[in-house]
Amino acid sequence: MYCLAHTQSSQDEMEVPSMDFLASPPRSPSDYGTDVHVDPSRIMDIIMLNSFEGEFKDDNQESKTWFCGLYLIPSLINHSCHRNASRLIVGGTMILHAATDIQKGEEITITYISTVAPLELRHKSSLAMKFGFKCKCKRCIVEDSLRHSLSDVSEMYCNLHDKAFDEVRKAISLVSHPPTESSFSAVAQFRSIFDRVSSRIRSEYGLSEIERKWIMAGYSSAYLGKWLIRGYIARFSKKPAIWDDTIVEVVEALRTTIPGLPHTLSLITLIVAITQRLENKHEIGKDVFKMGLAECSGIYGNLRSDVCIKLMEKSTEVIPFF
Repeated sequence: MYCLAHTQSSQDEMEVPSMDFLASPPRSPSDYGTDVHVDPSRIMDIIMLNSFEGEFKDDNQESKTWFCGLYLIPSLINHSCHRNASRLIVGGTMILHAATDIQKGEEITITYISTVAPLELRHKSSLAMKFGFKCKCKRCIVEDSLRHSLSDVSEMYCNLHDKAFDEVRKAISLVSHPPTESSFSAVAQFRSIFDRVSSRIRSEYGLSEIERKWIMAGYSSAYLGKWLIRGYIARFSKKPAIWDDTIVEVVEALRTTIPGLPHTLSLITLIVAITQRLENKHEIGKDVFKMGLAECSGIYGNLRSDVCIKLMEKSTEVIPFF
């Protein structure tokens, strides 16, 4: 633990130890002799640079407990805005598993920050956390090539995101006496951002289908804000007012870009409930339900289908806004 990176420059200089070493039993402090000097400030730097935050709930607790912990092998896993693995905290134990199919020899990656956001916001979050690097994954490279054409909508997104999220939470709190949609001005402006981004990426001839999904996922909250408010106001009962095919495209984009997210599972569960009330959407509902099972496996690992269904039902406790 003491040899983990403790400065931004030491991350590049550090040699990754072998798996045999990492899997070996921990040695006693006496094996290192009596003259080992432990620098408290270095320990704090190691914690700041390598630790993970999480939450757990004991059987005897009513509320969840937040904690910060050091995990040796996970601390060596790199970040990617297009990750292929996810982590789950059970008690004080971290479990890492594949969030999607991983090829032999492919690097395992996780996310250090929320990556359901445009490139500019992701870079700002990484800088604020003082990780000491700028992500250069495939997704970031593609979005960086479009930085000029998307700069205006990216700036609007950053300015409106928090205001739109406040309006979504307001709609939930006032669900018993819902106001009219016109009283939520921020989400209306936010939605226009998604429409403009969708139009622009369709006109970019050099983009592949998966690259379009990466960009759409980053701006997905701009679409979801208005959709969620409309749903919460109607208690997801006014089916024609809530349903549109774009919501399925958003889910597909999220699952392709950042698989294994509780927020996406919550969104999928809401969509499944809506399709069950629509006479002509049963087949789509089945497809979305299969997405939910796959997303559940991406979050919690491979589980029986009945367990996944219970987890899907519980997932709506999370607001599907990123």
